[in-house]
Amino acid sequence: MNTTQRTVHGREFFELQVTFARKVADVQGVAVSELLMEWTILRQLFHLRVNPTTPNAVWDAFIEGVEAGDDIAGAAYALYIERMAAGLRDDDEREHWGCFEYAYPWRGEPTVGMHFANRDYTPHGTLSRERMPARMSELRAMFAHIREAHPDARTVRGSSWMHNIPAYQRLFPPEYVASAERCGYETGFWALWGQFIARDGGLRESTTRPFLERLRTQTTTAGCLRCFPYEVLKPRCDISAFHRLHAVE
Repeated sequence: MNTTQRTVHGREFFELQVTFARKVADVQGVAVSELLMEWTILRQLFHLRVNPTTPNAVWDAFIEGVEAGDDIAGAAYALYIERMAAGLRDDDEREHWGCFEYAYPWRGEPTVGMHFANRDYTPHGTLSRERMPARMSELRAMFAHIREAHPDARTVRGSSWMHNIPAYQRLFPPEYVASAERCGYETGFWALWGQFIARDGGLRESTTRPFLERLRTQTTTAGCLRCFPYEVLKPRCDISAFHRLHAVE
């Protein structure tokens, strides 16, 4: 397990999501407050357990403020900082292997749900060729652990915009990469919104700028969704492919 820095997101990330939700609300002719739960990741950033059938008093109070005329991005950012100060943040002390971690079982199946988080703060890019040996070493150690801790695991799955990136693909078995299914734009999840985050927690200009430029001219919901530079891909393959790649016995 590694000790890492914690990423704190700036107000601009909240403004980006609110801008998107406002545009979709305008296109659909509904109040923006109706879309903030499913069309942004604010509830994840607030660390709130809430969905259309599971109410949450903190979320309800936030929405009441929005409907009363609060500056949405400002109110969202203030609540985020408040929750961070209260210790409600991503738990970087959970078990992980460098930039990788996993969930098992995945939704009751003998499947490893693999996750990536940038915990590499060296001068080189996290997915650069210089850091590829480090990433491969992390994966090797993680799958060795999984083999020992969960010998019944049968498959590995992922879900992220990152599976579009060749530098990310080269970390995985060819059959895993080839299996990726296009799943569109899941607007309520980090798997989509993570493409806008730079290494320091700020916004990545190379994805943010074209997204906002395209968004301004859209007149349909589908058009708004296609403004995202990358859609979410979901690969899945037998865990034995990872054992072979990483020589896990």
